[in-house]
Amino acid sequence: MLFEHQVKLVANNLCDFLSLFLCLKELYILERFDFYKTKEELLDDYELNFRKSILEREDEISLFSTEMTSRIKLRTIEDAYDYIMDLRYAI
Repeated sequence: MLFEHQVKLVANNLCDFLSLFLCLKELYILERFDFYKTKEELLDDYELNFRKSILEREDEISLFSTEMTSRIKLRTIEDAYDYIMDLRYAI
């Protein structure tokens, strides 16, 4: 965690937080979210720093995602960037 930065809201509730994981496949992106000025910056960072690792862990992520969605009703978040930006503007 980046302790020198204040806490920022990334989800309305725990179910939406888990839904963000299903969308992104990586929660560390949320820690870096304030560094992105545009959706394109998020996508570039995702491609550069996370995509390879996600692909390497694809089986484990898929198993976890399947188990989680079979036990918890989660909504589909198509665009994590828009979801978080909308959430923050609503405050």
